[in-house]
Amino acid sequence: MGANAAIAKNNRRNNSGGVMPDPLHVMNTLSIALKHFDSMFKTTLDKEKYLITFIYLWLTQQLENIKSADDIPSLSRVTGDEQCDAHRLRIIKMDGNPWVEYAQRYTTPHDEHWQWQPIPKVLRHFFYHYTQSLSTTAIKPLLSHQEKQKLWHFLNKPWKTPKQYLQYGRLRKIFFPLFHHCVSA
Repeated sequence: MGANAAIAKNNRRNNSGGVMPDPLHVMNTLSIALKHFDSMFKTTLDKEKYLITFIYLWLTQQLENIKSADDIPSLSRVTGDEQCDAHRLRIIKMDGNPWVEYAQRYTTPHDEHWQWQPIPKVLRHFFYHYTQSLSTTAIKPLLSHQEKQKLWHFLNKPWKTPKQYLQYGRLRKIFFPLFHHCVSA
């Protein structure tokens, strides 16, 4: 770790809203994860649902809480006027553009509640394409128990850094909570 990186890390530890984490490290770790994801699910016909669940777990900062396949939540699609609840996706239209929103948990000293959060713009089309194909009438889980086992195997397996990514820094496997940190700052 260089001197400037050490100073920045020390500032983050001592400062609320201090120096932001290096986004290159976050994106490099995500690239490594996606490369391993692609190699593991290459022969899977419907690998989009695995990827959507993985990105959902990353966005909601649940990766570190998953200790077994049973801890992987069951995502489902609901209509746009339904209440926000755990592990739901919905499609809404804003100014004629479709957006996918996901349920994000917020904890207060008295209780916890769920609020709709829009999918980041760069992921909007991918999530919209797949979420649109899900049914809202028969709310069934996105992944079956066997599929959760396969995703758990991916999450639990070590991700070696490929040679082309070695020159950039990387983070722990569970990622730094970049989106949560940016919103809090």
